[in-house]
Amino acid sequence: MELYLIGRILREFRIRRGLTQEDLADICSLATISRIENGNQVPSRRLVEALFHKMGFSSPSNEVLAKDIELQLCFIEQEMSKMCSEGNHEFKHLLEEYSNCAKEKNMNEFEKQVYLFYSAVYESEHNHKHEKVLEKLFEALNLTFPNYWQAQKSKERKILLTQNELLIISNIAIEKYAMKQCDEAISIMEDMKEYYENNFIDEEEREKHFAVVLLSLAGWYDKKKDYQKALELCDEGILHCSKASLPAFILNRGGILWSMDKKEEGIKTMKDGLRLFEYLQQNERLKKVRQEIKKVIGLDL
Repeated sequence: MELYLIGRILREFRIRRGLTQEDLADICSLATISRIENGNQVPSRRLVEALFHKMGFSSPSNEVLAKDIELQLCFIEQEMSKMCSEGNHEFKHLLEEYSNCAKEKNMNEFEKQVYLFYSAVYESEHNHKHEKVLEKLFEALNLTFPNYWQAQKSKERKILLTQNELLIISNIAIEKYAMKQCDEAISIMEDMKEYYENNFIDEEEREKHFAVVLLSLAGWYDKKKDYQKALELCDEGILHCSKASLPAFILNRGGILWSMDKKEEGIKTMKDGLRLFEYLQQNERLKKVRQEIKKVIGLDL
């Protein structure tokens, strides 16, 4: 029987991380992981990606055979992710393209999860129907980790999450906050912060998504008037997150200082953040944050 290289790679990386096959078995059966590692089953590209993400590694997807339509779906997903990271949520055409491609191949649970997640993000940005958005996010999470909330509450074992699961759970917190379920939202997002701080995660992915967790928490503690906690979160983001997210942390720091009645220092810091947005050519975000500043505190900066 032919042995498949990806199984050997998976086993090597799992052992290197000090994990058992059971630790990865939320995403598929223990028997499936065993067959893959023994070279007796060819995993799908998406399953390989999910298993390596759970271990905190980028997926060695070049070692996995993929059909053209699977590669096309990955490309569309990357485009939607890139647009979201730039603050651009006008990707309805990509959602439609993704849906049409996935229907052609009878999409699996990972592809359904991607579609549900980005549908929820689009719905949240354009229609603000938070209950409907939450339904989609919970449905997306249940496709790959139906017992997450029980596992998180019990703390009986180590929880490992894929990048998409981390994104979904963070967005559940954001939607709950929008629905005024503030304490629950903060609790969920604090769990996400703890996960990013205490687990091995691919550095590029950590920089991209951990910023959302810290920025959300900083804003929420600011609204609770826990200014010191909010400033600490901004400082942590400035220290650890990527250059792309740096202006947002500086800007938020300025807003918190303004809330603390340190008006002059706050304005100066906000202007520094805006200049950095401009320098990095994040024009869409620059436009939005200027509008938000004018709306919230009445300043034309």
